[in-house]
Amino acid sequence: MSTNALTRYGPPAAWGAHTDAVLLTGATGFLGMELLAGYLERTDRHVYALVRGVNDRQAHARLQNTLARLFDAGHPYEERVSAVRGDITRPGLGLGNRRRAALAERVSEIVHSVASVSSRTSCTPRAINVEGTSRVLELAAQCHTRGEGLRRLTHISTAYVAGQHRGCFSEDDLDAGQRFRNAYEQSKFEGEQLVASWRAQLPITVVRPSIVVGERHSGWTASFNVLYWPLRMFSRGAYLAVPARATAPVDVVPVDYVTDAILALSRAPEAVGATFTAARLFRSPRGVCAGRRMGPPRAAAPGCGGAAGTGAACPPPPPRTW
Repeated sequence: MSTNALTRYGPPAAWGAHTDAVLLTGATGFLGMELLAGYLERTDRHVYALVRGVNDRQAHARLQNTLARLFDAGHPYEERVSAVRGDITRPGLGLGNRRRAALAERVSEIVHSVASVSSRTSCTPRAINVEGTSRVLELAAQCHTRGEGLRRLTHISTAYVAGQHRGCFSEDDLDAGQRFRNAYEQSKFEGEQLVASWRAQLPITVVRPSIVVGERHSGWTASFNVLYWPLRMFSRGAYLAVPARATAPVDVVPVDYVTDAILALSRAPEAVGATFTAARLFRSPRGVCAGRRMGPPRAAAPGCGGAAGTGAACPPPPPRTW
């Protein structure tokens, strides 16, 4: 391992004196990978990625593996990303006081994308989606009082905080007395409630994607969860039919569309304090459920001249080879 590589992880003194940096949770996950690539390709900011590991070296190795999946060998982003060993399920995110203070001095934006998508009734979704979100909010508050202050905390929620609510459920709605189908929906709802309770103290933007699937042009995906496994079973002839309504909508959005939305909103001052839905347009029995949607793909990307929410066409980011 090179000397330069060693400086990208380890104690805070080795992280470099970056300011105006981004802290990204979930960087090794499906949406988090795309967000990591977006910040590296479309900005010149340093990215600190919160990564699990038994030690700093393992956390660094996990991040390097993610970068290898995103970019060709010899990509120019090595010096702009640092692995920060931590754990969303542990008190203080598993960070010691020195590391928390060092991050607070360097970070001016947090994107909280890590989530448990398990629908089983267990403690795992709540430990990550509720308790983990609480810990990220605590770190955000510390960042807000240190360094250059916190410019934005973007919380990635889900359109399914609506649960079993019937009719229009807009971005201004959260607790409508709805019931939930599973532990995932319930925990994401509770997590967003926590975030809402901090709006007066922090510059927060909430983004609610529907079901996130592969990239729109290539179909590339790093995760074959949710819709993919039943589709795979169909393709193998395991099922001839399943009970369902032929008219029931299945709302899916490409991962790069959601990433474009998050990046655009992170630069929009008017997005502070607001909630946005990254989803196709649903029609309810009461008619079109309109609101602060991002418009049909493609949403406005940073620097393209389009306005978030207009659905303005934007040039694609530089191509990557998968």
